[in-house]
Amino acid sequence: MNSHITEATYYTKSVGIALLATFAAYVINKVSHNSKTRVVNSLFSPVIEELLKTLLAQLFAASILLVHTAFGIVEAIIDARRSKRPSATAGLAVATHIMFGVVTVLGWRYFSICAGISASVLLHMLWNSFIYDLVNLQRKD
Repeated sequence: MNSHITEATYYTKSVGIALLATFAAYVINKVSHNSKTRVVNSLFSPVIEELLKTLLAQLFAASILLVHTAFGIVEAIIDARRSKRPSATAGLAVATHIMFGVVTVLGWRYFSICAGISASVLLHMLWNSFIYDLVNLQRKD
């Protein structure tokens, strides 16, 4: 089989998995909470998103890093449409999801997949807590 076709299939599959993970996370996050509370944003959503991205990538033998990156791009598009500063919001969404992916892959390579997921969940929780506080601080001004 042609290696270019195999490589293209791998990348296409990874992007498809990212779209599936994004859609599933969006639905679960919408169904699970009506209000945007700190607990939901800082604790629940990161667990759901990191598990979906990584476990679906593993299940379908896709690229964990590419799934995280594509997920970030889709989230960037969604967030940019709602933001007063779309380019900053979009850039941060992509950058942070790439960072979560790198942390997941490094944790997996050096320890285990559970360690990689746990580290990315913790980092995602810290990031969301920081953003939640920053947004609420700006709203008070």
